[in-house]
This record gives sequence, structure tokens and C-alpha cells, in this order.
Amino acid sequence: MMLPCLLFKGNKTLTLTQDGMENELGETSRKNQIADDRVSEDLQSAENEAKVPVNRRRFQFRRKIAPKISNFLMVPLPAVYHLYPRVLYFEKAVEDLRRQTESLELAREKLQCFLNVAKRQNEEVADAVESWLTEADNALDDVQMLENEIKEDKRAFFNRSPDWRWRYRLSKQVAKRMRSVTGAASKFEQVSHLATLKGMEFFLSEDVILFDTPLSALNQIKDALMDDKVEVIELYGTGGVGKTALAKEVERLAKTVWLFDKVVMVYVSQEPDIERIQDQIAESLEIIFDDQIAEDKQDALYSRLCNDTSVLIILDDVWTELPLLEVGIAGCGCKMIYTTRRKQVCYTSNHSLMVQLDALTDAEAWDLFRITAGLSHSSPDFNEVAVEIVKKCNGLPIAIQVAAKALRGKALEEWKAASGKFKGKTLEEWKLLSQSLERSASSDIFEEVDHGFGQLQLSYDSSRNKTTKLCFLLCSLFPEDYKIDMEDLVSCAIEMEFYGDIDKVEDGRNELYCDIRLLKYSSLLSDSGERHITRKKIISDATLLKASQEENFMIRSEVGLEELPKNESFELYTAISMMSTRIKELHEGFVSEKLEILFLGGDGSMTISSTSTFFEGLKALKVFILTDAFLSLHALQNLMNLRSLRLKHCKLHDISSIEKLKKLEILSFHGSDIRELPNEIGELDRLRVLDLSSCQELQKIQPYVIQKLSILEELYIGGRFEDWELAETTAENRNASLSELASLQHLCGLSLKLHSVHLPKDFLFPKLRSYQIAVNEDGWCEYDGYPDPRSLKVSRFSLDAFKELCSNVKDLHLNYVRGYKDLLPFLHQGDRVRFLSLSLKCCQDMECIFDATEQPELSNFHYYVQGLVIEEMADLKELCKGIHGSNFFRIKEKLTVTKCNSLKFAVTWTQVDRFDLQEVRVKECDQLEVVFENIDEPPDPGNEMERFSALTYLELVKLPRLRCIENPQNVHLPSLKVVEVKDCAELISLFSSPLIQSPLQLETLRIHSCYALKQIFPEMEDNSHLRLCLQRLKTLVITDCPALENVLPNTAGGGFLQLSEPDIIDSPQPKQISFQSDNVEENKTMLPQLRQLVLRGLKNLRSFCAEMYVPLPSLEELIVEECPQLTPFIIPFPLRYSKQVHIKELWLSKVGKSSQSPELKESSSYFEYIRVGNLEEIFQVGGGYFFSKLEKLVLEDLSELKYVWKDPTQILTLQNLAHFELVNCQGLRNIFSLVLARNLPQLSHLKIQGCDNLEQIIAQDRIPSSSKVHSGDIYFPNLVTIYVEKCNKLKTLFPVCVAGLPKLEELKVKEASLLKQIFAHEGEAKKEMVLKYEKEVVLPRLKILHLEDLPSLLSFIPMGYHFKFPSLVSLTVHDCPEIVTSFARDSKKIVHAKTEELPLEEENTWNFMAPTGRKKLSQDRN
Repeated sequence: MMLPCLLFKGNKTLTLTQDGMENELGETSRKNQIADDRVSEDLQSAENEAKVPVNRRRFQFRRKIAPKISNFLMVPLPAVYHLYPRVLYFEKAVEDLRRQTESLELAREKLQCFLNVAKRQNEEVADAVESWLTEADNALDDVQMLENEIKEDKRAFFNRSPDWRWRYRLSKQVAKRMRSVTGAASKFEQVSHLATLKGMEFFLSEDVILFDTPLSALNQIKDALMDDKVEVIELYGTGGVGKTALAKEVERLAKTVWLFDKVVMVYVSQEPDIERIQDQIAESLEIIFDDQIAEDKQDALYSRLCNDTSVLIILDDVWTELPLLEVGIAGCGCKMIYTTRRKQVCYTSNHSLMVQLDALTDAEAWDLFRITAGLSHSSPDFNEVAVEIVKKCNGLPIAIQVAAKALRGKALEEWKAASGKFKGKTLEEWKLLSQSLERSASSDIFEEVDHGFGQLQLSYDSSRNKTTKLCFLLCSLFPEDYKIDMEDLVSCAIEMEFYGDIDKVEDGRNELYCDIRLLKYSSLLSDSGERHITRKKIISDATLLKASQEENFMIRSEVGLEELPKNESFELYTAISMMSTRIKELHEGFVSEKLEILFLGGDGSMTISSTSTFFEGLKALKVFILTDAFLSLHALQNLMNLRSLRLKHCKLHDISSIEKLKKLEILSFHGSDIRELPNEIGELDRLRVLDLSSCQELQKIQPYVIQKLSILEELYIGGRFEDWELAETTAENRNASLSELASLQHLCGLSLKLHSVHLPKDFLFPKLRSYQIAVNEDGWCEYDGYPDPRSLKVSRFSLDAFKELCSNVKDLHLNYVRGYKDLLPFLHQGDRVRFLSLSLKCCQDMECIFDATEQPELSNFHYYVQGLVIEEMADLKELCKGIHGSNFFRIKEKLTVTKCNSLKFAVTWTQVDRFDLQEVRVKECDQLEVVFENIDEPPDPGNEMERFSALTYLELVKLPRLRCIENPQNVHLPSLKVVEVKDCAELISLFSSPLIQSPLQLETLRIHSCYALKQIFPEMEDNSHLRLCLQRLKTLVITDCPALENVLPNTAGGGFLQLSEPDIIDSPQPKQISFQSDNVEENKTMLPQLRQLVLRGLKNLRSFCAEMYVPLPSLEELIVEECPQLTPFIIPFPLRYSKQVHIKELWLSKVGKSSQSPELKESSSYFEYIRVGNLEEIFQVGGGYFFSKLEKLVLEDLSELKYVWKDPTQILTLQNLAHFELVNCQGLRNIFSLVLARNLPQLSHLKIQGCDNLEQIIAQDRIPSSSKVHSGDIYFPNLVTIYVEKCNKLKTLFPVCVAGLPKLEELKVKEASLLKQIFAHEGEAKKEMVLKYEKEVVLPRLKILHLEDLPSLLSFIPMGYHFKFPSLVSLTVHDCPEIVTSFARDSKKIVHAKTEELPLEEENTWNFMAPTGRKKLSQDRN
């Protein structure tokens, strides 16, 4: 074998190092090349000579080879000494190259993953990133070609020696490739960024557009533009909020990013000019009209747009409904956006989307102001003043920027002056402020502010009529963000005759609701729960004052008064509001001849006594609303014009005095403590509304009272009152009877709860416009005030009394109603279209809901059931029969079927409203075979594409005969998000092939106990164009499916970017679980969001993700149990990401082993990792944080495990570990060192079982020299339970220094045949000291001590120790024949333990040396 030589020159020896070689090589490159050529020739010649016979070779060596070696040795030294290290270190260089190449591949894969996500989100990728990827690809291709050459491993001299010439040549290429690979290893903190949104007039592109409020609207518009179903997008919001600015940004993005061929933006204005709009669109589309008439322009535009649908038309500032057909842009197939401040202008159709642009939130408004004004977080003085200014800008970007720019760079005094002038003032005072700001363009700026607030005024002025403005003024009586009860407004509007002389209270309510709806559409009001609204903070006091003056409706609102204003005149006001006052008692009031509306709100302590004169000067008062106060109604006797009295949550006295208020029309005691409705109420012959809702104390209604209220229109009686008389009203009756309702000829609204025994014989409820009635119902959901939904709930009673109500019922609940085969006779009253929700439970005898077998003429009628709930309907066979293939019966929104054992299918295809059915739940139906059955019409592929297009939720539970979801299997579920299937024993396949023909929105998939299920998704052929896309899947749970062959098909594409919780349990058939993309460029594991991974009971599973290296950067919980065939894999956690995620639970049990342990692709010093498998070592805990939150660690049935953790310092990062179990780990010899024991502060549960080779729990030979035993150290400070069993090589449990466990409650040790001591001495020196000075140890919380089947046990504690157990309640020592430790209980019931004598040769010692200079052990301590 030829060996490289060490060359000598003179008396010097040359030491050849790699650094020296490369430096010298750089200086003598030309000479080196000459040497390379000569050596190559000589080596080639030597190899040729090696092929001749031996004798001849000797001769030729002397004649030919020796001179060449001489010549070689004569080569100048700098030209040759670099050659040998290249050859000598060739293998090491190759290994270094491979390691660097793997690092580069990993970096490239990670970067490509982030890049793919960025591209899907339509983000811009940095140019440097694209360049780096190209460079990395080229470097990897070169290395692959070189790798192929290296594998040839050419040999020389009859394969006895490497081919040095070949090796030398490759070594140069390896060095070159190493430089290219190392040079490509760049890092990027950010690979992409959002597209910059420019061209915005009111928004700063770098500041505002990134705020959540405008960005949310922009994203909604973007999604809608990408949705083929949406043709028209309506962007609406209050004036000045930035609609035009956002529209311009959409215009720019549509041209540059969203790739529309043409984008047209037209300003419409309040008075649209059709011809101008047509001309502007034509100009943008390069259409020449010449002198065409309007009709020709319309046709030309329509024709052009129909031929080119890649056009986006933006109509800005639309005030009225625009005649799109007249313009020529209706129905042409192009996308259209228009902006408006009036919601009523928006179109409502299945192909339109409304997007609301709100004002900035308080936080966003503050950030914008701070950035624009140049404020820093360290400017508290300026910030305090600025906060007040920002509040007055009401979240409008234009006002915020104007104010910020005007004040930028000014002194603090000027800021304070501006704040004082701005607060509560009109816009005119803004101009005064602008004059005080020198060297600024404030005048022009504040004109812009005038314009911004003027837009709000314009929204108000554009209301439909005077009544809308008056309604808003009424709302202004309440504090901002106060939940305004709509019935308070109804009372005011009716009694103030906003709508003239109305016939019914309900008519006035409907008028008011229309006005409120307009105010909502104008962004002046917003909803706040059921029948409540709030007023937005966007109208200034000056605007309200101006409106009050114009409408001659002066208002005043005060909040939080502690006393009435003094020395003030209230003569000008029509309405006054004093809400949330803290006034204790109202005695004297004020005089106002014009005051007609008064709102008073207390805090529960306000008192208006019978002697109060507060109301004497309010002769004109018509509406009085009092909340949370004590009131004597005697104080109201002078209010002779009072028409509406609403007493809410009040303590009432002298109720009988109410009879003097003869003009009362509306009376409400809502939530007050009234116990009895007195006879005097019957004297109010003008009363139209009586509200007793939520009166929990009401026990009695005097007879004849209701009957006397002859013109009563609405009666609301709280759910607690049920004590109606059983018969008709008589003089002897204690309470009123329901028969009194028959005398109320004008009654149209009713709310009450009753028992059927209180209904008079042959009683029939009248037909009502609105009602909420419950009969024999235990549960009662009471509406506050007007019961709009027309709800009827009947249990265990006939429907005969409700025939009139069934004709217009909207919400019908029937429980245990028997004797009816169907409901059609009750529900069909001639209306061609009915919308209702149905809930049926235990209605025996009912075979179907709608039976039109003998009524074919009903095919032209339509019943839309907006929510259908069917439960325990034993005789129900189908939902509707007699009419098929029409729109007679359609289910919308929700369908729930439970325990209907005669149903074979849940619903037919034609019974589903394809645009509105959103949720389907079917449970416990023993005979059900199909969920969606097509028995009505032949399949129409074009129609069935949208049949279930709105379905988002599907739940199937306990359906033992379910065969499939749909029949035939031709259903598309493009909107399905949640699927839950449980206990469907005969279900073989869940989804059919047509399902994957469109991208799924599936987010949650749960399957439990489906024993026959073989596949969830269908497998496609390799050459099929169909691909299953599950990019939105977040939760995947599969449990107890023994026949399941594949979890996911091999054709899944696009990755699993959102998957966070895959749990696959007790499904033994799958051999592989792959979360990979089928895309060649993305063929790698993509689980960036995975937080919880559970694999349990998968007996045939061999691989997870088909890779040995599985990055899971978000992992929090890992459980792998009973997977004996699983090939080990590694989950790495790079330290640079360690602060972003923390694993909390790790459980490995019965995991298969491999002949070869998986290795990391990068140096382990850069990683913390988990090796999943039956291996010698499970994980590495480094200096990161991935394991800092670990709370539970269970390692079970891992026979190859030898180290839980190798490095004792690793435990320093496990500060939160609380639960630790080791079971049947046969390879373990020890677990902890004392260093580790001191650094497990939260460990509370320790279990060690079946570890037959375990010799030490705390290993004496693993204690570093720097970690000596200290007498004051505390070990396991929170340990509560210790359980040790079947550890037959264990001789000692713990060293005695660990015995002071302050929180230990339970200690159990069983079946350890060699165990001699529970606690033992640490060493001879300590043993001698303890013998001289008895050491006392107290276990204050120990309750249970159990020692069993320990044949070798000699002592519980060593000699010289005295243990006390003050809390011990159970002591068991069983089958421990050799123990000499004695236990005794003293008079205080404290248990003591001592070991008097122990043979020295039998006592184990722990050779832990005390630190040098350490004092003797401390004295006994309690």
C-alpha cells in the first residue's frame, strides 16, 4: 500500500496543517498546478507499472520509478507540500461536505415551506430569498454529481490501495463545493411582507392600513373578488371613515396584484349623472361612443363587459340606488364594488356581499395619532393631553391626522390649550385653534376637519324624514354606549305622536323600527343585544344642538348627578334625561311647562316618597321612565297628562294611587316588586299596553281587572305567575281567569305561561299578531317587552285551543302531543309561503310532519322550515310525503334528528334548501341507513353541485345501520367545516369521490367507534387529476376504528398548514400516517401548527410522516402508546425558536425499536430533541426552553432505555415537571443524581414499577465534583406520592439526606426482593457523626406508609436517626421478616421510627464526601 511521505529539507521537519496548506496554496497557485500535473503523470505511470510481473516490476522500479521519485523530491517544497493533506484528509473532507450539505438542505426546505405559505397568502417575496434559493439549488446539484463520483471509490494496486490520483482530483472538487455550500448558508429573518398599500388619501399606507380595522375590510374585499359566487361588493360606513381611500387601494391592488385586466373607478355623488358615468367607464375601457344616444351607450357597455369579465368596476360615494341596467353594467358577469354611507342602498342577493368599514378602535386611533404627531411612549405629559384630543376624533382617520399634524412640534402649553378648546366645542372653534398654531397650515387643515365632521352631519341630514331625526334625538337622551331599550323609544314616539294618530301600538312600533333601521344603516346607531341599541360616539354636541333647534325638540342629558342642578332654567327643554344618578332623595323639583319626556335612572338608592313635590311643576309631562328607585305612586297624582309610565326594577308603594292617571295608555312594571295587580288598574280605560314581565313577586291579579281593560292591545305577564283560576271569573274567585281574555277584542300581543288545567273548557285563543305562550312547560325563556317571534310551546295537551295561533306561528314546540298523524291541517291556513321553525319531541302517532297525499293542489305552496328539531318520534317515517320534486317543503339552516327509530333516511335531496341548510345532526336512529336520500328526481349534475353548498356542520352519532351519507354518492360539500361521526357500526366509507372535486373547508374531523369503516376519503389513481385539499384542517381525531386501512389518502395535496390536534387511537390497520403534500416541489412534512399529537393502539403503524426527521415547531403534547412496529423518528427543536413553544406532556409506551437509532441532520448542540422509539436515549434537554413547561413525563415498556437524561445539568430546564412515571424500563440502572433531585421543585408524583435492572434511584456515581451534599439542601420539595414496585435489584431507595420531604403524603414500596434499606447513610464520615449526635427528621404530612413483600429489608432508616410522622394514619409492614426498625406512637399520636442495631456488613453506605471546611452536621431540627 502506498503511503504519503513526510518530507525533510535540511535539518527542518515540516508540519503540515490544513490552514497552512490553503494559505500557501493561495500564494503559489501557479507552481501548484505544475506540481499537480507532474504528480498525476507519475502516479499514473506507477499504476501502469504495477500491472507487470513481480521480477520485471523490480527491474523497472529501479530503472523508471526511482528516478521519478527523485525528480519528485526535487520539486520546490512550497509547490508540493499541499498535495498530501488533500489526499490524507479526503474522507474527513467528504464527511464535512455531507454534513454541511444536509444543513443546507434543511435550511432550504424550511425556507421553501415559509415561501409557499407566503405565496398562498398573496405576499411579496424578497428578491434576496429567491436568489438564495437558486444559489442553494445549484450548490446541491453540484454536490449530488460529486457524490455520485465519490461512490465509485476507485482503487489501485489490485484494489489494495486507494487510487491516489483519483482521490486527489476529487479532493479539489470537494474543497470547491464546500466553499459553495458554506457560502450559500445564509439566514433571513423575514422571507416576505404584505403588499404595500399606497395611494390612500386618508390613511397612511405604512401606518393605518396595517391596523386590523381597515385591513379586515380589505381582506373581505379580496376574498370576495376571488369568489366566483360574489358579483357585487358593497362597502359601507359612516362619512369620513375612509371608504374612498380604501376603494383606491383596492383599485391599485386589483391592477398590480389581483390581475384584473381593467379596473374602472367612477365617482357617483348624491345626484348621479348616468351619462357621465357611462362616459367615464367607456374611457377607461377604450370604447368610443361618438355621438351615440344613451340606449346605444348602454348596449355598447353591456356588450363589451360581457365579452371581457376580467373587469372590475368601482362606483364611489353612492347615495341612492343606481339604475345599473340603465348604465349598462348589470348582469354582465364582471365584478363590481361600490361605496356608500347608507346601508339601505346596498343590494341584497345571493351574489352580493356587504362589507362594513368601521372607525378605528381606540387603540388604533391612538397609535395613528402618536405616530403622526411624533409622540414617543416616554412622553407622559403630552400623552395625557393627546388622549383627550384623540377621543374627540371619534376614530376618523382624517380628523386624527389633521389634529396630529397641526400639533406636531408644538409646546406642551399649546397642546393643553388645544385640548381645552377642542373639548366639547363646535367645529368653528377648531379654526380658532388653528390660528394659535404659528407657522402651520392649520386653516386649510381645519377646513378638512369641517369637511370630515360635515360628512357625519350629512349622514344625519339625509335621513328619510323628520321622524328619523326625532328618533335619533330620543336616542341622544341616553349616555353613549348605553343599552337603549327599544320599548322606551316606542313609548316616547307614540305619546309624542311622531307618527300621528295611529290605530295600534304595534303600528307605531313598526314605524319606529323602520326609523331605527335607517339610523343603523347610516352608521349612527348599532345593535346591542335583543331589542336594544346603542348610540355611537360620532355626533358632536353642537350637531345635536343644531338638530334640536331645527326640530323644536330641545333635549338635555345628564349622567351621574349627585344633586339636581340649581339656579338653572329648564323651560326650553322638551325632553330631559338624568341617568345613573346618585341622588338619594327627590323632594323639590323644577318647573317646566314644556317638558314632556323625563328619564330618571338611579343606582338603587333613589327615593321618591309620597310627600315629594318633585312632579308638581311638570304639568305637561307625557312620558316618565324610572329605573332602579323607590317610588310611591302617590307622588305622581298631579301628572294628569301622563300617557306612558314605565317603572323598571323599582320598589313600589301606594300602587292604588295610579287610578288618578286617567290618560295612561302604556303602563309597565317590568322587573319591579309588585305583588298584586289591584282593582284600581281596571279604572284606566285608555290603557293599551300592560307590561308585567319579569315581575317575580307577582302572586295575584284581582278578578275583573283584565276584563275591564276593554281597549287593551298588549298584555305581558311574567312567567312566575301561574295561579289562574280554573273556571270563569266569579265574585268568589281569588284570582283572574283566562276567560277574561275573551273580552279583549283589541288584543293583538300576548305573553304568558300557564298549565293546561287553567284553560276553561272549549277555550280558543284569538288570532294574535305577536305572542309567546307556553303550556305545561317547565322551562320559560321570557322576552323583555314585545314578544316578536310568535312562539308557541305546548306539552301534553291538545292543539285545539291554538288553531288560530297555528295559522301564523313562527316558532312551534310540541312535546308529548299525541293523536295527530301530521301537522298540515293546523299549519296550512291558505298562506302560499310560510316560514317557521319546528321542534317536535315524543309526539306519538305522528308518521310525517306534512302529509299532502290527498292534496296535490298544495304543490304551489311553500313551507320553509328554518330550524327543524325532531326527537324521540317513534312513529315518524318521513318528513313529508304526497308531493315530491317541488318546493312545497324545504329545510333551511338547521336539521336535528334524534331517536327516531322508524326513519330510514333523514331527509330527501329536494327537502334541502341548497343555499341555507348549514347544520345537520342525526343521532340514535336505529333504522337509519342514509342521511341524504334522493327519491324524488333523477340526479342532475349541474344542480347537485350546489345542493349542499351551504352545509358547514355534520354530526352522525349512534346510527348502527348507516351505510353512507348520501345516495347516490354524488354530493359536493364545498363549505363543510366540522364532521363528527360516532358509533356507526356498518359505515364503510365516509366521503365519496365527488367530494374532492372542489377544495374542502374542513376544519374539524372526529370519528369514534366505527368498526367497519375502511376509508375516510377515497383513494384516487396516480394518474387522476383529482386531489384532496385539506389545508384548513385543524383537528383530526380517530378512535377505535379497527378496520380503517388509511387515515389520509396519498393524493392529499397542499399540506396541512393548520393542523393542530391529530389524535389517532385504537385503529390497528394503518401502516403509515402521512401528512405530506403530493406536490413535487412541496413533498415534505408541513405541520407548522401541530400542538397535540396522540398515536395510541396502532399495532401495525410503521412510519409517521414517512420520514425519520419530523419538525413540529408548535408541539405541546406528545403521546405515543402501543405502537410496537413504529420506526423511530426524531422531533427536533432548534434552540433559536425555543422561546416560542413549550412542550407540556410527553408519554411514550410500548413503542417499537429499530436496529439503528435515527440521527440528527444537524449538530445536537443546536437542538433540543425527542427521539420517539424504544431507544437507549429518548431526549436531549439543552439550554433552550422547549422543556421548561414540561409537566408530565411517562416512559413505559421501553426495554432499550438506558438513560432518561445523560447530562445531569439538563434537569435545570425541567423546573415545572410535576408527574414522572417509569414502568417496565428494563435497561435502566439509575435515574437521578443528587443534582437532579435538588432541581425538580414541582415534582409531586413519582412512580417506578417493573424496572428489574434498576440498582439506584439516585446514582452515587453520577454526582459531579462540584455538587457535593449539603446538610441544608432540600430535595423534591413538593413531592406528594412515591410508589416503587417490582424493582428486584434495588438495594436502597434514597440516601438519608433526601428524607426531609416536606409535602410527602404517601410512600409505598412493594415486591423488591433485594431492597435492604429505605433511607441509607451517605458515607462513613456522616455515619460516624450521626452515631454521636442523633439526627431527628420529621415528615410532617406523611399519611400512608406501606411496605410489603420486601424479604431483604433490614431498616426503614439508618442507625442514629429518629423519624417522626405527626400525620400518619395508615402504617402497613407486611412480609418484611428481617426489618429491625421499630415504630411507636406516643401520647400525642405521633408515630416515631428508630433503628437501634444494624449489622455493619448489612448496611449500605453512600460515598458522598462532605465539602472541605464544612462544619459538623447541624443540631436536630423540627
